[in-house]
Amino acid sequence: CACEAEGAPVMSYVGAGGEYVQETTYKYVGFGAGEFDVSQAGARADFTCFYIAGGVGVLVVAVVLVVLFVPWGPIVTTTTDLPYDCNAGFANWQHGWSLSKKAYCCAHNGRGCSAPPPPPPPARRRRTPVAADCKYAGWEDWSECDCATKRMTRHRGIDSEAKGTGKKCEEEQQEKEEACPLTMCTTTTTTTMMKKSNAFRGGGA
Repeated sequence: CACEAEGAPVMSYVGAGGEYVQETTYKYVGFGAGEFDVSQAGARADFTCFYIAGGVGVLVVAVVLVVLFVPWGPIVTTTTDLPYDCNAGFANWQHGWSLSKKAYCCAHNGRGCSAPPPPPPPARRRRTPVAADCKYAGWEDWSECDCATKRMTRHRGIDSEAKGTGKKCEEEQQEKEEACPLTMCTTTTTTTMMKKSNAFRGGGA
């Protein structure tokens, strides 16, 4: 870059084997038109070099920023499409859906969830026998009066035996004995005596 300007240069031949040199010449234009004098022209500021250097610097900085911050990998596009439509085919999801779709829809929409297996049956407990007392049947009718002993008896059976720690059946509780009423033996004795008397009379005749 040229940072100052001088007069117009003129090239002149200086002989064989030489080379060109730059010389400054002056031309007379007439009286009163001024005179020539050799003087150094004033230097004029030229900022062209600075403009070019600044532009190159800005371009370099821009290239560095682009390299650092612009991704150069493949462009990845994200979509909001769901992997499965949990409404499609829901009427036949047991047989029509894949296992992955069932798992997805169950976790995200509460659909396609397999019914949990039934709980195992509870362990059977040993039943503790319930305590029950002996149960007797109803009493039978009284027997005929034994006038020799003047006693009569009656019996009763057993409906159910005792269970667990219940009260056992007792044999003495199955029989009851009481004294005969006086009229029973008196009537029986009178009837017997009358029969014997009639028999005696009949035999004598």
